[in-house]
Amino acid sequence: VPLWLVPAVPMVLVLAFCIPRLRPYVRGLVPFAPLPALLAGLADPGPMPLRLDWLLLGTDFAVSKTAATFLIFTSLLWSLAGWQLFRLLARDPAKDRTIACFLFAMTGNLGLLIAQDIAAFYTFFAMMSLASWGLVLHGGGVAQTFAGRVYIVFAITGEVALFAGLALGHFATGDLQLSAMTGDTVPLLATVLVSLGFLIKLGAVPMHLWLPLAHAAAPAPASAVLSGAMLKAGLFGLITVLPLGQTALPEIAVAFAAMALAGLILAPVLGLVQQDPKAVLAYSSIGQMSLILLGLAAALAAPGAWVLIAPALVILATHHAFAKAALFLGVPAVWSVDRGAVRIAVLVLMALPALALAGLPGTSGWLAMAEVETATAGAPAGWAIS
Repeated sequence: VPLWLVPAVPMVLVLAFCIPRLRPYVRGLVPFAPLPALLAGLADPGPMPLRLDWLLLGTDFAVSKTAATFLIFTSLLWSLAGWQLFRLLARDPAKDRTIACFLFAMTGNLGLLIAQDIAAFYTFFAMMSLASWGLVLHGGGVAQTFAGRVYIVFAITGEVALFAGLALGHFATGDLQLSAMTGDTVPLLATVLVSLGFLIKLGAVPMHLWLPLAHAAAPAPASAVLSGAMLKAGLFGLITVLPLGQTALPEIAVAFAAMALAGLILAPVLGLVQQDPKAVLAYSSIGQMSLILLGLAAALAAPGAWVLIAPALVILATHHAFAKAALFLGVPAVWSVDRGAVRIAVLVLMALPALALAGLPGTSGWLAMAEVETATAGAPAGWAIS
């Protein structure tokens, strides 16, 4: 699978969308746009690395083992959400604007997973973040406008911090490769700034304020990819640029742990008082991402434990992506069904991913949380989770 197809296919659909007579055909192709990314993630052996000297400052594409897993669940979620977006907005007058933003965000999300250089990674990350603003603003009402303002403030803050951190890292190392950000010569300030940019996208407390508002305002398919796929872009970024398994960063580890524990305590409490079901699911995502952040904190405190923590966090991220997407995509089904046996059946089906998120024994959530607990037990005293 030529890696350039991963971001090129959704981008070509965006360009085709600019031609009015092609729009009906493009709408039907949206669910198939992530197919090259899925094939790239499933390929064994993986696709050959690719360098495009003419693009940006010289763009490198490759698929690591971690990126392959992220590509698989991310592409599947974008495909499912695209299919429901096509159906849900069939008669919506603003559907074309939202579909264009959806394809732009998809391009950025899939592209950053294979980008190996700083310029391409930042470009794709910014494309994903800024295009998602259009998804939040879709309804055009007062609530959507307010949510959009909050979202764009946090998004721009994150982009500025990320750009500054990557620029400082490049200045210190003289290397444009993203992997150079894990080197010993990268100043702590650069690592802190880059982490801030990714933590905002991850929805870590106290940078989470945009998340419940955006989920409640956006259409359900957009909320599904915001939570299931785009939050994981923050996790992927942290895994990529932090010296996990190499160098202990106790200061950042303590900060991560404090934010994680605050999220684990606050998210359930605040989620219980929400009236909008999508806001409830958003606070659930904050709690789940806080658990992931706690695993990263343990790895930064004990680099030797990363070999165990890394697969545990990938399992947890994959489980959360599918379970949360199932719940978000199921919200319109609950709203559209009247009381009766059909509604009860829908609610019972919705309870399955909800119980998995709660860690019911025998579910993917139980397996993922057990893996995280086992992995973090290898961290220093005080990090163990009982």
